[in-house]
Amino acid sequence: MNDVTITEASLNDVDTLFRWGEENWELWGGEESKWYNKEELAALIGINKEDLFFIARYDKKPVGMCLTRVFEGWAYLESLFVIKDYRGQGIGTMLVNKMVGPLKKRKIRNLSIQPEVENNKALSLYKKLGFVQGFTFHWMDKAL
Repeated sequence: MNDVTITEASLNDVDTLFRWGEENWELWGGEESKWYNKEELAALIGINKEDLFFIARYDKKPVGMCLTRVFEGWAYLESLFVIKDYRGQGIGTMLVNKMVGPLKKRKIRNLSIQPEVENNKALSLYKKLGFVQGFTFHWMDKAL
């Protein structure tokens, strides 16, 4: 996909990211927590310089994103999302590959992800990208 570019997320992307979160359960942490609000997204993009937040654009139109949280020596790929009309075209792979370079540069040892267990397309992608299954967890959520 030569027309796809991957850039860092900017504050101009907040409305799009928020809309994606409202419309797509795949991004939710659970029924209670759902997705980030606009203020939280702006803070992730504008303030938090440790995490990596990339946007895929097709002819300048946002079509996907990847958010990775960085901790001490490891990283957690929190969200990988491509809008439905652009799935299956390698954009998810491009987003993950774009993120790996900066993680290696920071000497991050491990990248983890918790895909939804019934999302077979996502599981297939992650296996293709070299992720291996570890322990099985239940995601639990509590509203505060």
